[in-house]
Amino acid sequence: MNEWLGHFKTEWKQLLRGAYFWILLLVGGFHAWLVHSISQWTTHVGFYLQQFEFLYLGALAILAVLSGVYGARNYQIAGEAQLMASIPHRSIKRYSAHLAVYLIPFTIFTCIPVCIYLWKRALFFPDASLYPAWFLLSSLIPMFYSLALGWILGGLLKNRIGYFLGFLLFFLHIYGGMLLLTPQLPLSARLLPNFLLFDYQSMGYFINMFGFSRELSFWMHRGFYLSVACALFLFIVQTMARKRREPGTRAQRAALLVLCVVAVSFMTGHLWLKKVQDSGGVAIERYASSNQNLELEEPTLIYDLDMKPLWNGDILVRASIQFPEENTIDSLAFKLNETYNVIEVLANENPVPFTRNGKEVRLDLKNEHFSTVMIHYEGSPTDYKLTNNSTMSPMHFADKWNVNLPMGKEWFPLPLSVNGIPKRVTVHFPDTISLYSNYRIIKQTKANHVQSIEFESVNSYESGFNLWGGPLRETIVESGKTSTKVIANELVDPQYVEEITSLFQEGKNLVLYLRPQDKMNKLDTIIPVDWIHASSRDIKMTGEGFIEVPSYLLDGLYADGEIAQKITTFWADTYGLLNRQMESQNRERFIIALSAYLLKQVNKSVPVDSDEEALRALINQIQTNNEQQNLDLLKTLYEQL
Repeated sequence: MNEWLGHFKTEWKQLLRGAYFWILLLVGGFHAWLVHSISQWTTHVGFYLQQFEFLYLGALAILAVLSGVYGARNYQIAGEAQLMASIPHRSIKRYSAHLAVYLIPFTIFTCIPVCIYLWKRALFFPDASLYPAWFLLSSLIPMFYSLALGWILGGLLKNRIGYFLGFLLFFLHIYGGMLLLTPQLPLSARLLPNFLLFDYQSMGYFINMFGFSRELSFWMHRGFYLSVACALFLFIVQTMARKRREPGTRAQRAALLVLCVVAVSFMTGHLWLKKVQDSGGVAIERYASSNQNLELEEPTLIYDLDMKPLWNGDILVRASIQFPEENTIDSLAFKLNETYNVIEVLANENPVPFTRNGKEVRLDLKNEHFSTVMIHYEGSPTDYKLTNNSTMSPMHFADKWNVNLPMGKEWFPLPLSVNGIPKRVTVHFPDTISLYSNYRIIKQTKANHVQSIEFESVNSYESGFNLWGGPLRETIVESGKTSTKVIANELVDPQYVEEITSLFQEGKNLVLYLRPQDKMNKLDTIIPVDWIHASSRDIKMTGEGFIEVPSYLLDGLYADGEIAQKITTFWADTYGLLNRQMESQNRERFIIALSAYLLKQVNKSVPVDSDEEALRALINQIQTNNEQQNLDLLKTLYEQL
């Protein structure tokens, strides 16, 4: 250890004496300021960190390769290698100290986004659940790999071509592999370049709704490059040790072989995993969102779902269904996704024979009296979206860190012959995350690391019970007889989420004032979805009991006026406000007028950028009127259309 510290101190002093270290810090600091300047528009701190990490560390990873080439060449040109060859030392200690010193500035750079997160968490998000150590490790591995790659290029190539090859090789790592991600190639051929990319988002590391993912493929990707980086370093050490005839080279060769096997295992394991997912039918080409108009049902059933995520990604569920009255029928059929294997069925705690035909699970009840049915099943809720550039991004999942189980996934059994919408649902789940639903929470307890949450339907008619969990936050705005709930990532600015929720609530109230409805939801739930997943940038009323909005709506990408118009158009289309025949120009003017009212209601400035004098006058009038005057004005305009 003393020998290693001696080498480290010597290298550190030499680094501080030269201009290289200070120039590198200056470049890194300026680049950090530049990336911050172009990324600070977002109100979503998680999205800001993801953009910062990719734009900032992506470029610095290329700089790390060039620094590795410089370090190796400088070591040779200065004659230090010849001098050290005559002094007794161990190559592994010498080179590890040398590489560690050159890694210091890049470790500092890697810590910048982590420090930004810790600072913002301390100020605004004290309950945020992103682990800084994993965040740091995810970025430090590429830096270590880049430096080791540059070092070996600088050692092998004695001229300046090492700089060019290092830049070219790592540029292909970040961007070049995308050229091979074409749908015309077989899936196996597309998976390999996707795996070799250093694209943080394409590896499924960040999802706008659920934040930084623990998805296995990402850490297989980082494990691969950590193994390769260690193998490159050990190759350099082993080559020099053999030249100097040092003892222990056999152990180094064995370690090098183990690292190569581990790296290949990570890569082949990733490819096998994705191939199995595709052949198993869980890789989907497009988002299968239930956007159809399903018939709403009156909730009647009471469910108890005991959910246990397993280590292999499966989930074990005991679903107890209580019917409103005792039944006596010959058979009863339930609908359950085919990915789940039914283990046991009980009726009033007595075993019941059953048959399975696709999604249908039919129980042979033999006219026995029953009021409760328990179905015990196990399976994988996970599926992936296969994007146009052949990356596989997780869509639905249920583990100890994230849950995304919409009704359309058919993840709990629904009766086919009776009204099958739950009235109340009690969920038992590990307390590692917070759980949310389009239903309201009426009771919540914790015991033995398991949380039990009782959800209850708010609306008179429902189309489904949905469950979400992870680093999320719930925001509710109530006014009059209705309310609106937004479930978004915990790192989105709470004040901005409150403003967006208020816009939705005011927009709904306005449309219901202009066109009263016989059936309306007392509570509407809004879920932001990454446009890559949803394949749409529109606001959509799903057939599963919630509203999907593009996640950029909460990231601060759109101007207030554009957001208000999107929300107004959505509610107007949902409740048939503008179904009557009218000119498109009149429709557009009316939407702008409604949007101006919404912005005024939430104390936002109303942009007046129309070329039409009459429309500008109308917007100015809305700005000066009080609420009731505006409602009367808009009602009159609507009746005149």
